[in-house]
Amino acid sequence: MDAKLVITSFDELRKLIIEQFKNLSKQMEVAKSAPAEQPSPTADTSQIEELIRNIPQPNLSNLE
Repeated sequence: MDAKLVITSFDELRKLIIEQFKNLSKQMEVAKSAPAEQPSPTADTSQIEELIRNIPQPNLSNLE
C-alpha cells in the first residue's frame, strides 16, 4: 500500500470531519435560538461515510 495514498485519505477525512463539526456548530447555534417546538437539526455524515468506505485496506501480510 502506498503511504502517500493513506496520508491523503486521512487528510481528506480530517477535512470532512472539520467541515462537519463547523456545520454542526452552526446548527447548534440556530437550534439554541429556535423555538423549543422545532426538532433539532442533524449533521449530514454521508460524505464521511463514503470516504471511509473508499479508503483502501492495507496489506498487512508483509509486516512482522
